[in-house]
Amino acid sequence: MKQTNTATAQPTPDETIKETFESIIIAFILAFVFRAYVVEAFVIPTGSMAPTLLGAHHRAECDQCGYRFNINFNPEEPSRWLNGAVCPMCRFDIDMAEDARPLPGDRILVHKYIYTISEPRRWDVVVFKAPHVPDTNFIKRLVGLPNESISLLDGNVYFQKEGETTWNIARKSNTPKVQRAVWQPLYYSQYIPRDQGDLKGPGERSPGNRWSTPWIVESGDWDIENRRSYVFKGGESGQIKFNFYAGPHLSIPSIYAYNQYETGMYGDDIEDIRLAVALQPGIDTRSISLSTQTRLTSETQTVTATIAADGQLSLTTIDPATGKSLELMSYQGPAMKPGRTTPIEFWSVDQELSIWIDGKRELMYRYADSLTSEELVNRPRPLSLPSISIQVDGGPATLHRVELDRDIYYASSNRGREARGGLVRDARGKVMTNNILPMQIHDDEYFCIGDNNPLSDDGRFWKPDVAANGVDPSALWVRQEYFNKNLDDETRDGIVPGKLMMGRAFFVYFPAPYPVKKNGWRAIPNFDDMRFIH
Repeated sequence: MKQTNTATAQPTPDETIKETFESIIIAFILAFVFRAYVVEAFVIPTGSMAPTLLGAHHRAECDQCGYRFNINFNPEEPSRWLNGAVCPMCRFDIDMAEDARPLPGDRILVHKYIYTISEPRRWDVVVFKAPHVPDTNFIKRLVGLPNESISLLDGNVYFQKEGETTWNIARKSNTPKVQRAVWQPLYYSQYIPRDQGDLKGPGERSPGNRWSTPWIVESGDWDIENRRSYVFKGGESGQIKFNFYAGPHLSIPSIYAYNQYETGMYGDDIEDIRLAVALQPGIDTRSISLSTQTRLTSETQTVTATIAADGQLSLTTIDPATGKSLELMSYQGPAMKPGRTTPIEFWSVDQELSIWIDGKRELMYRYADSLTSEELVNRPRPLSLPSISIQVDGGPATLHRVELDRDIYYASSNRGREARGGLVRDARGKVMTNNILPMQIHDDEYFCIGDNNPLSDDGRFWKPDVAANGVDPSALWVRQEYFNKNLDDETRDGIVPGKLMMGRAFFVYFPAPYPVKKNGWRAIPNFDDMRFIH
């Protein structure tokens, strides 16, 4: 058979260069289209959303207890951090290295198209053009939706839909991932300072102030001091109680560690909490009960979540009229196995009580769903520090990873400024209603607040005269285009028009990297902090 040789034509150098150039052009076009209509990357410049998202900051690690946390960097006072820091977990002083460098803010991805196919949802983290400075991108948490009014009271967000006369609390727990993202740590038993000696924390405390575990024994035989896991040695019952003033290290019960170079620690009242333990029951352990205080009615009441060994779950309170135990709700959950560790959580947040077993919400009780305007402003002030306790019946039992968190707090005032929509209490705890109006949101309008309550420039406090006095022509145009024509009308200040919404932040793709060596060039990617944004 005769064989035929064939040859493949080789492209000329000019054709190869042309194809490469065309591929690059197409890649650039696709990148620009993707950036313009699908996803865009942003860098977080400030700490207004901390600790959810970080601006320029310093990374600190307590050399006493090992707790890691972040602190804001203020470019106007770049050397202030040299004074050191205070660990928010054990309250020991931390020396910051003189050659430490500030870290850049989180780099995030934003869905730009998402609000063309779906409506913005409450608690979304959104990027938008601020109406008073339209050339600037802002990132905040969306708390107010179109056609509703917003009021802020005791750190919570209340909304009233258009045409209705009652107020409802805006619950973050409707989206549990959001609630988990905004819990603020108070104390975790995993962190014990190695040096149990004298404290010389803020204000150079005098000698003799020694660190001690903030949980104290109320009854029963316990072994808790200087332990990461608390052991109940058995008996009829035993109780431990959280003491916010067990030592000087907890003299500021709720703090914003991130802000200690800017606004100080800044404490808030504590009403909403998460109390968690990893319970390892013994053969004779009958139950564990987690308790706190809240206002189910007009009076402060103790509320208790009880988990029995056979899996019976119950939420109870003490009837203030009779002093007797009153069951709110019960449910048959999974039984506990002796020797096996089971994660348990009790949430008391946004007027909702819930029990979580192994990461799953097993029981939930909601109260005060609807309040009239009169009931809202007459709601008694909650306790600034609730009584929090853990009780074990039977035993022995071991409590691992005992954790106490507080909820995020959206303040009605800040450093002398009253927030729009804020209900402010006087020295007697009574809500002041003079000249205080709810934040009214019209069609295709939104209201946004930063998670870092003390250090957030957001719709609560935007200056009402910026757009009206003609300082910024683009802000004046926004006011004329999206709001009413009356430039003296301040009711729209603090509102974000829907047309200025750019999208929803959904992923931190490049957190601040680690240094190759201590305080050296930062080149090691920080994969641990890559995360979805909730």
